[in-house]
Amino acid sequence: MLTLAVSIEGLINDLFLEKIAAKNRDSKFEEKKLEITEAVRRSLNIDHVHIDTICKQVSNWGRINTKSALSYLESNGVIDSLHVKKWSDLRNSSAHPSSVTFSAGREEKNTVRTIVCIGLMYRIILFLLQYKGEFFQLIPPNNRERITFDDQVFSILAETDSSKC
Repeated sequence: MLTLAVSIEGLINDLFLEKIAAKNRDSKFEEKKLEITEAVRRSLNIDHVHIDTICKQVSNWGRINTKSALSYLESNGVIDSLHVKKWSDLRNSSAHPSSVTFSAGREEKNTVRTIVCIGLMYRIILFLLQYKGEFFQLIPPNNRERITFDDQVFSILAETDSSKC
């Protein structure tokens, strides 16, 4: 399960993060971050290691992560909110198993999460291949939904390069 969740994370990080960040860049916010780091460097009389740590934290403000990239894809119709939720649940429960008590109910939750995440992986791959047409999405426990990808879906990241696959 962790392998699936991390594979999805890797696809998103490698192929989408930079493009989504570029589309959503806020130059005023970036300028303000620079002002803050410069002010910290000028005014604080503490060890440079600590100043560097503070400045690094400030530079990471507003940085896009995997979950926010998935949310962006969801808001643009590439994936569903169920995909984002189940990926997050699967990733967290698999990465931190000591916080989970195993039971029949937990096994059923993990099965549903895995099925939804396999569907998420398929959706990402179809998007990257710029597949146009219909496909079925499995919705646990025993349902399916007909989905259509058309030109509008691909316009969200006009410069998505599927040749990286």
